[in-house]
Amino acid sequence: MSITIRKVLDLFPDLELIAGEDGLDRTVTTVNIIDSPDIIHFLRGGELFLTNAYIFSGDLQALTILISKLASQNCAGIAITAKQFIDSVPEETVALANHLAFPIIIIPLEMYWRDIINIIMTQIINEQAAELSQANEIRESLTKIILNNGSISETLDELYRITDIYPMFIGSDLELRFRPSLPMPPHLQDDMDYILKNASKLIGYDVDLMASTPYLPDYIITPVEVKNVISGYIVGFIRGISVNSIDMTAYRYASVNISVVLLNSQAAQEQQELSKRDFLLELFMATKPQALDMLQAKSEEYGWDLSGEWIVAYVEISGYAEYCRRHFPNDQAGANKFKGILHDLIYRAFKARQIHKINLKKENSMVFLIAAPSFPEKRIWREVALEMNVTLQKYWEGLRATIGIGNACKITCVHESYQQAYNASRYGRALSDGRNVLYYRDFGIYQLLFEIDQTKLKWDFYQDAVGKLIQYDGETGSQLLTTLEEYLNCFNIKQTAQKLFIHPNTLRYRLLKIADITNCNPLNMHDRMVLEIGIVMSKIHASHRDTLPAIPL
Repeated sequence: MSITIRKVLDLFPDLELIAGEDGLDRTVTTVNIIDSPDIIHFLRGGELFLTNAYIFSGDLQALTILISKLASQNCAGIAITAKQFIDSVPEETVALANHLAFPIIIIPLEMYWRDIINIIMTQIINEQAAELSQANEIRESLTKIILNNGSISETLDELYRITDIYPMFIGSDLELRFRPSLPMPPHLQDDMDYILKNASKLIGYDVDLMASTPYLPDYIITPVEVKNVISGYIVGFIRGISVNSIDMTAYRYASVNISVVLLNSQAAQEQQELSKRDFLLELFMATKPQALDMLQAKSEEYGWDLSGEWIVAYVEISGYAEYCRRHFPNDQAGANKFKGILHDLIYRAFKARQIHKINLKKENSMVFLIAAPSFPEKRIWREVALEMNVTLQKYWEGLRATIGIGNACKITCVHESYQQAYNASRYGRALSDGRNVLYYRDFGIYQLLFEIDQTKLKWDFYQDAVGKLIQYDGETGSQLLTTLEEYLNCFNIKQTAQKLFIHPNTLRYRLLKIADITNCNPLNMHDRMVLEIGIVMSKIHASHRDTLPAIPL
């Protein structure tokens, strides 16, 4: 929305340029009259100043100083009426203006300022009107692409047609994503290779160059934002091309176009992800076998072939609830961000082994559905668990990842494998002696305890068997529960006493005390079974409350 000093000289052939020829392409946005050196405090850039030099008649050095300040503020130039109050512009002023590429123009004495101002401002207004008209045409042509559900490549095609500047779109990861369908001029191949190789230097991950300059010397770089996050950049190759404001306007409109396309794509992807999530939830939470034809039809929408047998792996981060209570007591946004970090940690560990394709994110866990024929061996699972726990223990004290693995089954009964994997992860870690990969099939008779659905029944049994014993230990500081566990592990008085570093008679006294408190005699086979199951139930109950401390690797 401006004209140049070169255009001003074309409009007024009688004007004489005496300095600053290299600045003829400086833009003129307005014309002002200068009658005081204080004008320097009110500059915006682009001003062409007219003066009769009266204020410099007694101090020509002030004119030289003013020229330096005007140039530094990106003004367009200065026009001085000839021989009215000064005979000529000092040579040092001319030399400085040439050095700064700042035009100094001489106005003939008989030329009226009002004519100069009126003609230049009329020209600027006409230029503005023409540019607004062009900008509106550009907006309409690009908007039409969006209304017709056009692609990013179509937007780049139209941008290329409008500006004659070859564009491409690179993602926020600085990889080439889209380019026009029109062929790229052969001489730009080296430029494209250069910018793809050096994108991080030219654009940067943390610096938005548009905040400081709209384009680098050889490239226009325009960021594309989706929901206030930079999702990529339009890069235009401008070496040897004169870029004008219309070109920049076209790139800004194209940026909006691509933002809309990406937003629509993102919305569609989010909708599909929600649909996938609902499908997997129905699959895992079913209470009975589901119809195979219905499952196959739905899974085909997502490109999944669910034939054959499948195994569920359930990954849970224990200690998560307590960690959030401590670190995000009144910060739901912070807790959600932390949850996303944990999900990413799990996903990356699985993706590195190519076992990530079908997954479901839950609060502090993720569920993976894996085809039985490609199910990894135990060594791989130990590597996955180790990788996750090393990171957890390094950055987030008290968190532990366990992987529960169900049995193989047909997809119609995969809810059973899910429940098995869940039970192995949730309850099995309390019985696993520190193992982080827990196979449901390895828990033998304890599987029966996992399958008891009635929470009240579990609680009542736990309370009747060892509840009073745990309460007694808490009140007196004794270690009767530990004593009982050690005895049940070997059923031998002498060996148990040695492990506990106590006299066998002390152990016998403790066993009698346990029998008195629990009404179950550890020396009796039937009562031993009741006590052992009670201890297991107590551990399951503790793990269900997510209060177990982190267990070392």
